[in-house]
Amino acid sequence: MSKKSVHRLTLVLALTIAGVLLGNLFFGGSVLQGDSSHDFGIVSIPRPSSTLEHTFRLTNNTQHALRLTDAVPSCGCTTANWPKESVQPGDIFLIPVTLNMQRSQYRSSTVRLEFASGEVEVLLIEGTGRFEQPMQCLPPTVRVVPDDEEGNVCVLSLEWFQDTTPPELTFETPTNITITADSWLKSKKGNPNKSTPDKWTSRLRVVLKGVLETGDAFVVNLEGAPPLHVPLQQTEFIERPGILNGGRK
Repeated sequence: MSKKSVHRLTLVLALTIAGVLLGNLFFGGSVLQGDSSHDFGIVSIPRPSSTLEHTFRLTNNTQHALRLTDAVPSCGCTTANWPKESVQPGDIFLIPVTLNMQRSQYRSSTVRLEFASGEVEVLLIEGTGRFEQPMQCLPPTVRVVPDDEEGNVCVLSLEWFQDTTPPELTFETPTNITITADSWLKSKKGNPNKSTPDKWTSRLRVVLKGVLETGDAFVVNLEGAPPLHVPLQQTEFIERPGILNGGRK
């Protein structure tokens, strides 16, 4: 999303909330009583995504029955399940709202509640995601050819929130696998305003001498991160740019 689009979305959300607040003041205050916002805080999420859920408990603060006709999220990352029946004065609305987290970043969304009697309320839901496993290997399974001195190359990416260069990687490998790693390279700078991390990459060269056992994998270790298990797959040939008819460069 471009900066202009982000600014427009922020402005729309601000105007929506401001309009609802002004309308409530003009018509005699909020129709619902209770906490209309929820912050999940910093949440550890698995790859590739995780859906967070919170149920809002809000009391009908009017002198008449309220019936919800719609609950409109501000983005596709949010869903809301609202009760279809009327809620009497003093009774409680239970409104489950979900927030989908697909990245290590801050995310917020609103849900506009529209009532049959014309009143409007806005719910706010927010949170900051952090992938449980900050490392990722591309491709996720590394193919290797027996006794191929050139080996095969994969790229390890890392989400890193510190201002320093990440420490060196260490590996646990099957006896017939050797791995060499290039130095870390910062591929993308994070954004503190969005709580996004820096992205670092390291190129790994994986060489197989002999035959691979079924189910073999190697493990990438980095201080402060869970071990990353990378499956290995033996193959007879790896296509490389500049290689014709199975010959070498």
